[in-house]
Amino acid sequence: MISPQATKVIEALGGDTVTRFVGGCVRNWVVGEVIGDIDLATKLKPREVMGRLKKAGIKAVPTGIDHGTITAVCDKVVFEVTTLRHDVETDGRHAVVAFTDDWAEDARRRDFTMNTLLADLSGVIYDPLGRGLSDLKKGKVIFVGEAAERIAEDYLRVLRFFRFHARYGRGKPDELALNSCAAASRKLKTLSKERVTQEFLKILKVHKCPSVLTLMRTNNLLRGIVVTSYQELLLTSLIKKQKECDDWALSARLVIVGGLKRSAPAAFEKSLRLPKRMISQMSEILGAVKILREVTEQGVKLSLYRHGAEATLQALFIVGASTKFYTLPPVPVFPVTGKGLLKEGFQAGPEIGIELKKREAAWIANGFV
Repeated sequence: MISPQATKVIEALGGDTVTRFVGGCVRNWVVGEVIGDIDLATKLKPREVMGRLKKAGIKAVPTGIDHGTITAVCDKVVFEVTTLRHDVETDGRHAVVAFTDDWAEDARRRDFTMNTLLADLSGVIYDPLGRGLSDLKKGKVIFVGEAAERIAEDYLRVLRFFRFHARYGRGKPDELALNSCAAASRKLKTLSKERVTQEFLKILKVHKCPSVLTLMRTNNLLRGIVVTSYQELLLTSLIKKQKECDDWALSARLVIVGGLKRSAPAAFEKSLRLPKRMISQMSEILGAVKILREVTEQGVKLSLYRHGAEATLQALFIVGASTKFYTLPPVPVFPVTGKGLLKEGFQAGPEIGIELKKREAAWIANGFV
């Protein structure tokens, strides 16, 4: 935010009386968290933003120009620049907007008070609604205005509420917000699987997610995802071990959310659109868990051989194995090949496959020797 690139972009767009940092980057800066994307709000109309950026030699991409958003790329640093706006019409998924030059009017269309904060290049914080900074410092996730109205504008805000509470909240969630989210639970089915998946995985990434997932389940949210057999304490234990070993596999967290059931990956397809790689990882972890119900050195080697190192480590976390098992031996490599058997005089065909399976079983039974 204090980079030469940020200064160049903001000055090209009229200085910080016209263009300011907004939303997530300001919020995270205030609470001392890592800043990801840098968003800017401006009084300038989208076409004027495009013109000024190009005049200053800054790449301008009209990524969402109809909604007022231009992507500025300055020396490989990316900024999302959005014209101040207010909603004209919403249907729970999409919004028709009109542009404005009023900071407070723009703030009133945002989801949570902590996301309305603005900052200038000198670090001055602007709080258009007069409570965003206070709510953020208190750890209170509060909807802007009427909670039910904000949710009706975009039902994804139900999931965002729980993600923000998991990440920034302290104490019990705002009761009015929680009740409004519960009342809108049936509307989540109107959202695309892609949007639900993206937001749900963001919730899972938060290390305080276990209690929030329980809260969601008890309020009849995401019935097809957070199953009745979900164990909050088991997920808490897994996350603690992932943190200790600096290994944050989301697929392992999903396995627990799915109740440690082999059918979980397929069941999730009703509500989520998970990447194929993540589904494959879940299947491998579930297979490793089955082998490691009783943890032995032989079992660890078998899990490594059948399911790989990553799945084995996550399974060890899940079953509560002793930390001495976390340093894994090399993955065993079966030393016999079909070509080797041909050299021994075996005939090509089914005989090769039968002999390979026979020798593999003996090799495994002999401790992979």
